Amino acid sequence: MHVACILYPRAEANSDFNMEHYLAVHLKLGFGLMKKLFGVAPVRALVQYATRGLDGKPASAPYLVICQVVFESRAHLDLFLDVFRNEAAARALAADWPNYCPQSPEIVIGEFLELPGVQILEGADQVIAGVKL
Repeated sequence: MHVACILYPRAEANSDFNMEHYLAVHLKLGFGLMKKLFGVAPVRALVQYATRGLDGKPASAPYLVICQVVFESRAHLDLFLDVFRNEAAARALAADWPNYCPQSPEIVIGEFLELPGVQILEGADQVIAGVKL
């Protein structure tokens, strides 16, 4: 599977993110443009919000929201990127950013593996055997 991670930076400690607008308007705008331009859509999207850093405090998390958009193929991921290369589509998306977030997002793309919990723990006893707690 292929994924685009859309990262919304925390501009300042009290940054606000309008999740209602993001879910009701912005995601539909982006995915709708992709469907209209190229006839494809993502397999799913995962939206991580209420982010906190390791200290448990929201201010220490570098991102307000992280949206992972999953595609069935590299070709579909490339079409997602082409939405941003389409001048009219890119302009419409950028014009909507201030309606839900104080900063422009960053995008990181790649592939991912999905590992079930049982598989991750297989052999863990041998790996942690020498760790003194």
